This record gives sequence, structure tokens and C-alpha cells, in this order.
Amino acid sequence: MTPDEKRSGVERLQPWFHRIDLGDGVVTKGGSVAGEADDHPLPTWAVISTALPEDLTGRSVLDVGCNAGFYSVEAKKRGARRVLGIDAQRHQVRQAAFVARALGLPMEFRRMSVYDLSEETVGVFDVTLALGLVYHLKHLVQGLERLYAVTGDLLILETAVLLPELVPTGAVPYVTGPLTRNLHPMGYVENSPDAKEAVFNWFVPSVGAMAAMLSDTGFDDVRCVATPGDRAVFVCQKKKESRVSVLPDLAARLEVLSEPGSCRPGDGVALAVRATNTGRSPWRAPGLGENAGTVALGAHLFRGDEEVDWVWSRTALTDDVPPGGSVDLTLEPVAPLAPGRYRVELDLVAEHLAWFEDLGSPLLERTLEVSGDPQPLPWFRIAGFEEGVARSGAEGAAAYGELIRCVAGALAGLTPDGQARTALLWTAGWSPEEAAVSDVLGALAAGEARLPTVLHQLASRPDPRPVPTAPVAEKLETILRSSPPAPETAIPLADESFPGEAAVARGLLAHGAALDDEAFVRNAYEVVLGRPVDAEGLANAAGQLTSGVMTRAHFLHELLWSAELRTA
Repeated sequence: MTPDEKRSGVERLQPWFHRIDLGDGVVTKGGSVAGEADDHPLPTWAVISTALPEDLTGRSVLDVGCNAGFYSVEAKKRGARRVLGIDAQRHQVRQAAFVARALGLPMEFRRMSVYDLSEETVGVFDVTLALGLVYHLKHLVQGLERLYAVTGDLLILETAVLLPELVPTGAVPYVTGPLTRNLHPMGYVENSPDAKEAVFNWFVPSVGAMAAMLSDTGFDDVRCVATPGDRAVFVCQKKKESRVSVLPDLAARLEVLSEPGSCRPGDGVALAVRATNTGRSPWRAPGLGENAGTVALGAHLFRGDEEVDWVWSRTALTDDVPPGGSVDLTLEPVAPLAPGRYRVELDLVAEHLAWFEDLGSPLLERTLEVSGDPQPLPWFRIAGFEEGVARSGAEGAAAYGELIRCVAGALAGLTPDGQARTALLWTAGWSPEEAAVSDVLGALAAGEARLPTVLHQLASRPDPRPVPTAPVAEKLETILRSSPPAPETAIPLADESFPGEAAVARGLLAHGAALDDEAFVRNAYEVVLGRPVDAEGLANAAGQLTSGVMTRAHFLHELLWSAELRTA
């Protein structure tokens, strides 16, 4: 990678929390971010470096909460055979992957939560790093259990801890019946109900509490080797013969009954899966009451190591499944727009509790090849038009193509954000959520799809939302107030007819295919308005058609609207 490419990548992936030297005078972090010093995590590394073995040759290292990959890089420099970094934040995973490319180091990075860790998903590693991680976990003990499950020999954990002056008495006896245990101080950080888990702090234990939790999790030798300020570093050994193994109540075996293997962009696909209850607890189907704990089958979509859609598809049980019982379930997601090879992860979830994979059940992975042009569906609907534009036969296909080009042309003058929001509004008929806007923006910005293709996928969904009662123009004014507005003539209003669904317009398009632009305009005026076009109107309309400013379908749309206004 050239120095300019390194600098460009660093700028594109701002902000950086890790300061990493990429060579050629390029560093990732140039100033303080979110209160972290501009040299973070170098001071922490000065402590961690003494706890991490100097020679990692032939050993595997798992970096949990890897951020931009500083510690992964250092592990690789010490000779680690395999380095895998995971982080719940998409941006951090992209940064880490860029760092690996910039330095030319063979490392792997995935977007995963600590709760997703198991032998089935990642394997077992000789050394696990959990540095600056555990205070971000709302489910602290579960997170420690996941770390234990994938650690073969050594866990190095660094965390914020309660300062000694805040817990002067340390642990105190806790008597319950005939048993006396130690009661350790633990701090809980108060947050708002909508606080994002991976961003905020939740628990700040005392040194004693953290050591006790690590021991209770199953680590044999837990040592606190450093306490710089309000932080602490723990080195935890694990003997393989003493590994804890607990059969979870919820467990499953999955097998694929049928799958597409390959498809076109935007196609609807079907995955039939048989799920067998191998656990000790029944699986509950959703009912009228509380649905927490009810079981559903979900599909996660990845391209390489990059998550494309975590909730690509999901379907719930229709009936309870007892232990030993089986159920056949079918997922019907829509294929992504960008061609390529995708990885599909299938897993069951106990709603609001955990994915089965987190409890020890293996995921089922499949491959989906997406290639070719989008497959036209038999109908098309756009908000503001009461009837769908039929796409059966040559005339329907032509009308559909003209409509897509018309809408794409109307969006051409908008910012990318405006394009994404307007495309969602026109095709789905609803005010778009930020996540949907982000997905469309990402596809456009990355060059993974052109706007007409995005429109095709959005408009071809089998269950479009109801057409809004308010005019589309009014919604555009609300949603796009910060974007340059589309030309007024390009904005369709609710309850207007598009020529593709009118017999007269279909006939004009078919008949006009053999005419030049001027003859087409003259013919349209005679048929639609019942009068000849004047010289100025002819020159204006024919000029726009010839230059590509307006399509013939768009021209007919405006002409029919003009006729309706005159009639009204």
C-alpha cells in the first residue's frame, strides 16, 4: 500500500481510538478522541507487554474488543501463528482490516459480540486478550463465560476498577445458612434506557470482585499483575483438564432441507431448515402473552468477514417443540443487490435471551452466490400510483424500465442522502428509518449498486407498505428539507396515474417506438390533448427527449397530468 493510500484510508476511517504506526510517516490517530489521549493505547501497552509472552511463535491469539487492532498487530509481531480480532462495532472492524492491509500482516477480523464466542464459531485459542472490554458488558458474567469457553491456556484481561479509596473495607463476610462467602464491592454505572451497550460503561468492579468472578468462571490461577490508576491487569491461567462443561437447557441441531445455492440480485430466496431440539427444555412458540424466550430461526448474512445484514431473515415457531422433537421452518429473505459470494449463518434464538450458538449449539453455515442482473418480478408498485405497473410481456417490461429510468432521473440532482431517502419513500411509501437510509447509502457510495438497481429491489418487495394518503411532495418537503429539491415536474403526487398503467399510454409508447422524437411529441399531443402542438412546445419537448433530460414515459406522465387538470 502506498503512503498516499495509507493517508487516504486513515482520513476516510476517522475517528481512531488506537494510535497505530502504519509506516511511511503515517499514524492512525492524531489527537484526543472521546477523552482518550492522543497516544492511546501506548501507556496501556507498556503494562500489557510485560504480561504477554515475548515469543508467541506457533500460538493462536484472540483479541476480543479489538477496536482498530493495535494489540492484534503486537501479537502478530511476536510471532503468533493465527490472530483473530473481533469487535461489536462495524467501524472498528473496518479500521482493523485496513490496518492489516496497510501493514501487510495476515490477520483476520470479524464483527462479532463477545456473546457470540464459542468453540463452534471461532475455535479455542492459546491466548485470549480482553483489554478495555468487560466494563462495556451489560451481561458481565455471561461475557466472562464466553471468554472462558474459547481460551485454551491464557487470558489477559485489562479493565477499569474501583479505586481503593472507594472500597476501603474490601471484601466482607456474607453468611447464607451454613455457608460463609466473600462479598466483594461492585460499582454499577447508571445509564439511560436507550444507551448502546458497546459504547457505554456498565460495571466497575473492585480488584477483588474481578478476581473472584474470573475464578468463579473457571480459571485456575488468577493474578492481578498491575493496578495503574483506576485500571487493573489480570493474568488468568486455564488448565485444559479442569475445563467447565455445562449442558445448556436450550440446544439444537440444524440441517438444510433445500436452498437456492445461487440467485440474481434482489431475488426472493427460500431456505428450508429442519431444527431438532437436543436440549432439555421445550421450545415455546409465540403466543398472546409475553414473547421473551420464544424461539425463532434467524439468518445472518456476511460477505467475507463483513456483516451485511444481521437480521437478514427470521421466522418464529408456529407450535411448541418438546425435547427430542423437530420442526421444519422456511426463511424467505431477499438477496442482496451487490453480486458476489455471501456466507449465510443459520441459528435459533430465544427472543430477548440468547442465540443458541451462544449457549453452545453449532451454527449452520451455507454459501449463496449472487450474480447476473436483477430478475424482474411480475408487477411493480410505486407510492403515489394506485395500481401496479404490470411487467408481463414486452409492453409491461418496457413500461417498467421507463418508470425506473424516470424515477432515477428525477433523483439524479439530489445528494446521495436525498437519493436514498427519496428512493425509499417513493418505492415503499413510508418515511424511511435511519438504518434503511444507511444501507441504501452504503450500497450507492461503495459502488455496489446503481440507483436503478436499488429502486428495482426496493420496489419489488412482495409486501410493500400501504401507499401514503399524504402527497409524496409533502413527504419530500419534510424528509428532504436539507437536500436540494428535485425538479418540481419530476415529483409524482399521490393519486396520480402513471402512463405505464393506462392503455392509451402503453399504446403511445409501443406505437412511438418507430417514430423520431418530434413525431412522437406531435402524436402524443393529438391523442392526449386532442390538439396539435405549437412550435415552441414541440421544440422544447423534443429537445428534452433528444438530450435525455426527459424520457418518453416521463413526458407522457406530464402530458396526461395536464389533460386531467384541464378536465378538472
